[in-house]
Amino acid sequence: MESHVMGANENRTGRLLAWQWSLYRDGHRERRNLAIHAAPVPLFLAGTCALVHSPFVGTFPRFVLSGGFAQAWRRARSEPHRA
Repeated sequence: MESHVMGANENRTGRLLAWQWSLYRDGHRERRNLAIHAAPVPLFLAGTCALVHSPFVGTFPRFVLSGGFAQAWRRARSEPHRA
């Protein structure tokens, strides 16, 4: 990596994404660097999507969609409160 890329952290001006994009081409010229990113980047993206998706396929949504939540709600209303 060229020295101006390594020292770019001290000279950052403007917005973060614009700064990252301005350094992207110089930071991704070597085949070794590209190969290192070839597997982890798609895995990272898949993991991020799985984290976003997971609350919608977890236990609580199934409990709600199956009617279990409504049933528990009705049952709790009819039972006396226990302290």
